Amino acid sequence: MFTFFAQLLRQRAPALPDRAAPPVNNKEAPQDDDGADDLAVLRHAVLNRDKQIAGYAFFQADDANAGTDVPGHDRSFLKFVESVVAGPMLGKRRAFIEVAARLLFAPLLEQLARTGVVVLLRFGAQGEDLAPLAERMRTLRAAGLRVGLADARVALAHPELGHAASLGFVPVDQISPPDLLQAVRQLHSLHPHLQLFASGVHHHEEFEVCRRLKMQGFAGSFASHRRDWSNNTIDPGTVRLCKLVTSLRSGAEMDRIIADIKLDPLLAYRVLAYANSAAVGAQHKVQTLKDAILLIGREPLFRWLVLLLCASAPTQSDDTALIENALVRGRMMELLASYVPGASPEDCFLTGVLSLLDVLLQQDATALFQPMDLPEAVKPALLDDQGPYASLLRLVQACERQSSEDVSALCTALGVAPRQLSQVQADALLWARGQAADDAQEATFAVEPTVAQPLETVPMPLADTPPVQDAPDPLPTVAPAPALQAVFDAAQGGEPQAQCDLGARYAAGDGVAQDWAESLAWYTRAAEQGYANAQWNTAVMHAHGQGCAQVDAEQAFLWCQKAADQGYAAAQATLGLMYSSGQGAEKDLHKALELLEQAALQGDVEAQYNLAALQARESGGEQDLQQALVWFSRAAEQGLPAAQERLGLMLAMGQAGAPDLVEAYKWFFIAHAGQHPQAEANMAHSRTLMQPDQVQEAEQRAAHWLQEHAATAYSGTN
Repeated sequence: MFTFFAQLLRQRAPALPDRAAPPVNNKEAPQDDDGADDLAVLRHAVLNRDKQIAGYAFFQADDANAGTDVPGHDRSFLKFVESVVAGPMLGKRRAFIEVAARLLFAPLLEQLARTGVVVLLRFGAQGEDLAPLAERMRTLRAAGLRVGLADARVALAHPELGHAASLGFVPVDQISPPDLLQAVRQLHSLHPHLQLFASGVHHHEEFEVCRRLKMQGFAGSFASHRRDWSNNTIDPGTVRLCKLVTSLRSGAEMDRIIADIKLDPLLAYRVLAYANSAAVGAQHKVQTLKDAILLIGREPLFRWLVLLLCASAPTQSDDTALIENALVRGRMMELLASYVPGASPEDCFLTGVLSLLDVLLQQDATALFQPMDLPEAVKPALLDDQGPYASLLRLVQACERQSSEDVSALCTALGVAPRQLSQVQADALLWARGQAADDAQEATFAVEPTVAQPLETVPMPLADTPPVQDAPDPLPTVAPAPALQAVFDAAQGGEPQAQCDLGARYAAGDGVAQDWAESLAWYTRAAEQGYANAQWNTAVMHAHGQGCAQVDAEQAFLWCQKAADQGYAAAQATLGLMYSSGQGAEKDLHKALELLEQAALQGDVEAQYNLAALQARESGGEQDLQQALVWFSRAAEQGLPAAQERLGLMLAMGQAGAPDLVEAYKWFFIAHAGQHPQAEANMAHSRTLMQPDQVQEAEQRAAHWLQEHAATAYSGTN
């Protein structure tokens, strides 16, 4: 995320020069003459079990109004969704679209098949004819479109709808706790295939309850819920950062700014790293703070430090969701700044980004913002809901919840067309996710996952290569690296990120002589401070006996457990395999499944494969072929050849439904292209059971998939 913050200052798209509507994914929005210009599309994030954004739910503002039936709005809404899934905004995330049951027969829905869209049906107060609806749901699912229920309780009153759906949301804010428990139990009993999600989750306690009830996704305001933090003390490093921000804003002398930076070795380390990053474009290595400040510039440095404040919070699993949401707010306010007379787009962006800083830092907003020397109109909007930016901030906040009345009133007051608001929101989501995706790609590139082997063949497949630094922390180092001495100084000063960096350098012989013992020593020092990726690397080294006298499975388990407790996916996956094999811990398949699922939900492809393999076993635990098919499919879509081959076998044998030789052959073909050793034999056997036109269709499907995924081919060993 360090690189991401640096990019923000150099790769910002300009604010709108006038009130012309911006394009969404470079496509012009549909033009309707039946009132669709009045349509505003709202959203809320859908988080996974680790509080990371796994998708967005989109719905029409009209959906909050009972009885609304505007066909033009329906068409415009579906066109908006089509433009979203046609572009790069979603990536591997899901788009949940809530629609009235009347839209189930809309032809445009069929075009959304085999995309990231999940259609959530909402049924009116008066009952529809359910038989054709259920049949249509099954037809769309067979075509590759996921169809669910906006309110899963409908499946209890009408089982035929539950049988036809693949998932459902449970509105927890509409159900008392005892009734919630009873409803979930009934749904699991009557519809065991139905994946349950929770909506209306507004408090952390509600999230924990739903998580224990094995729900898979969560929508609501719980991640940004404010509590009484008046007794919380601000971290000294954050205080120094706030003072430095104030000094920069007030035009302090260079010597004073340098002196303030030197009070914090980590901050000095980060400033030098930023100055040497590709985003700044230095012509030579910057080695002094004075040169760094002169190169970066005061105003960009001020903005960068403000963003850095957002990442200075104690590590929480939902930080990434909050930061992304803050960036969306900032980008939307920047794009809409022209609607506020005399507004500065830069200050509007700053207002949106800072609007969640108190939640990130878990601090009282007044105590946090009052001492900061912020632009004149920013502070009143943040603290008192006053000033010229307040209405704009309220508008972007209203887009995150189902409050169509607020959106309509604010759009009218500001003169913003609802259609344009929808387009600005899509642009902001795309921009914010693009920054995060670039950063996530860098972190993934730095370290290969270490749970790469199939569960059946390697019980605990730790990396055969030296452990190197991963980047789950919000502020990893960037290339080119700052002077090695700065790393040593920060590490000696007790900074865990620098200690982990140093451990990685000794492991890889990067700038220093390779020394396993020294590498383990630095990793351990960072691990003892709770630094998750250092804890995991420490576990890997103990598992391999690197830097220590011998292999120590108990120490490997201990450190892996600590990293997994912080939500670190690679550690969760490795720990799950340790529990499944009894290596370093007593064998516990239930814990193994839970940990592998946690990692799989974060997108860890090897964890997805190993979870599916464990669920597909016929002995040693409950077999769940439906879930195995789900996770083999997800891993296959990410390009893992072993998962593609196993998915083909399940489809060919009809292990979780009717046999599908065409789709099975497609996956065998793709696995063969990925060099899987058994795929060719499976293709040959399948051809003996298929007609020539079926083989041709399967190969066409495979060729299309390979063309679409050519740039993201899996690079691991399976």
